[in-house]
Amino acid sequence: MIDPRLAAEGLHPEFVEKVRARIRAAILPRALDYYTEGGTAYAQANPLLKKAEMSVNYYDYQACGVSVLGTLASEGNEQALALVRRIFDNTRFYMDEWRPKEGYTTPIRRAQLHLVLCYERIHGMLSPAEASEWRALLIRTAEDMLHHFHGLRERTPALDNRGFGTGINHVAIAAEGIYKTGAVLGRPDWQTLAGDFTDRLVAYGHPEGYFEEHTNDAREGGPSLVYTPLTAGCAYLVQKWRGRADRERFARCGALYRSLVDARFHALAFTDERANPHGLGSYGIALHALTPEGRGFLRMALDPDHGTVRFDGMSLEGLARMDVELGHVEFGDGAVPEPLREGTFRIAMPLGVTRSGGWTMGLSAMRALNREIAPKSDYALDRQTLLHISHERAGVILSGLKSKHDPLWSTVRIGDDAYPVRTGDLRMEAGRMVAQVFYETFSVEVDSQSAYIG
Repeated sequence: MIDPRLAAEGLHPEFVEKVRARIRAAILPRALDYYTEGGTAYAQANPLLKKAEMSVNYYDYQACGVSVLGTLASEGNEQALALVRRIFDNTRFYMDEWRPKEGYTTPIRRAQLHLVLCYERIHGMLSPAEASEWRALLIRTAEDMLHHFHGLRERTPALDNRGFGTGINHVAIAAEGIYKTGAVLGRPDWQTLAGDFTDRLVAYGHPEGYFEEHTNDAREGGPSLVYTPLTAGCAYLVQKWRGRADRERFARCGALYRSLVDARFHALAFTDERANPHGLGSYGIALHALTPEGRGFLRMALDPDHGTVRFDGMSLEGLARMDVELGHVEFGDGAVPEPLREGTFRIAMPLGVTRSGGWTMGLSAMRALNREIAPKSDYALDRQTLLHISHERAGVILSGLKSKHDPLWSTVRIGDDAYPVRTGDLRMEAGRMVAQVFYETFSVEVDSQSAYIG
């Protein structure tokens, strides 16, 4: 149990600098190990990943660490400077040799921002020739990404996964990198493209403060606790750089996320079709700093001694992104965050949470829409579990975790009929939630009172 008294301290420069120092201390040994001499995308990756995922992880995701390494290099750390050069060389190799040889077309996406930040920090230390080479490489990777994402112009009016045929979070991340590249390299046309796209993305985002993964025109996809911090977090930084961030709109994104985590700050898996069990991630941290409750949440989660974030176990990307976000937080006192407050929360769709006596319970009557939209996708999981129950001391009792196409995981099933086929109903009263859930051949009523343990 995290000490709730920490929440009142909120975020102040001394604490944030302490966290960023922890990030700098953690990133160099991890980068030396990951980008060791002779390492390759396949040798350094989790063997359970597909080769394409190994490639992206090595050349793009973990390469994000270059921004913090650039900070260390600017302070005179020779090991960091050597690693920075290796990552820039890797990026050039990926573009010129690795992709053609392996048959990939995926651009550098997440690392673009960090490569540009690194260049901005240390280009004055480089010879004119090396600085010119790096600049030319950044222009190439930006142009490649713009081509891949159709010049940041969606092909359908829907700015979810349908707009570009891929995760809209990837496009939001790309726009962030393009905007910063334009700002650093003197390309206002790129800033305009990325800014205009971000305006449209924010306007499309659900008014209740979330972004969906798979959805339809009726917006029955529901909130994604994976996509919202990624998408909204990147959009917020672009809008902040432009001086036009809607604080209230982005604050709702942070509040939505906090309202759907338990007292141990673990995201409620039943809310998200991806069902990734996760806690506070690195993307979207600055969103929380917009409110006292969010600053209290961050103070508790990031506490170096007692918080939920484990810096030594974070990826290079996670460490670097957290450093970027912490550079854009608002300072101020904090308040007890939503996960530690008793009461209820729900969205307009039939998905809600109630908290009482240390218990957190979530209940859903959402349809398994993604089974229709992306039934063959490796990433299309199922809204097949309806319940989450956890306690602040005992931990998770029922996780709400989903499987890939396995009806045995479903909360309710008759034979193989285990997936809700249309949006149901949710009634919430004091201390009670009742969901009406509709399956292909039957319907069922789930009452939270009968599910409580205690």
